[in-house]
Amino acid sequence: MFADGHVLEFAIFEEDGLPFAGVNLFTVPVDKTNILEIVTGLAAQSKEGKPFNWDDEFELFLSLMLIDIGRYRRGEILIAGQFVRSHCVNHLLGLIRDIQKPSPGYAELEDSFNRYRRFDFQYPGIALRIEEALQMRVGESAKVLLQLAIELKQLTPRAEAQVLAIKNRLGWSH
Repeated sequence: MFADGHVLEFAIFEEDGLPFAGVNLFTVPVDKTNILEIVTGLAAQSKEGKPFNWDDEFELFLSLMLIDIGRYRRGEILIAGQFVRSHCVNHLLGLIRDIQKPSPGYAELEDSFNRYRRFDFQYPGIALRIEEALQMRVGESAKVLLQLAIELKQLTPRAEAQVLAIKNRLGWSH
């Protein structure tokens, strides 16, 4: 960190170690070999990432929601809040990114390593709804996040049954 508050983020690799790096946004100010070509290829591979399975992600989101509201109701408020506000939201962001296109001009900002990064630029309205939900108490926050997930797309009969099971188990009205 410099005296003026600027931070320089950098990573140093031997050329043969570069294939193990992940890259999103980058600059190569000096290239005396073929580093730009290698890093460009790494960025393309990083964007591809692992295949996304909406149904699996949705089930994990629901499972975490159920577990964490159970914790909340047992009085484990801090851990429930951490998981709802972090892990559940992380899966929700994945669901959103899979279904909806980012705001025009912001698609290239996606960070394949962290779903939270740049989400606010890509999905400003949804980001605001999530932020408002995160300001609520854990139980109410979870309800709002679940409703947002339900609104993303037409659910399969299996997903609808899963949502109904969660709502029934938690005593949340339809």
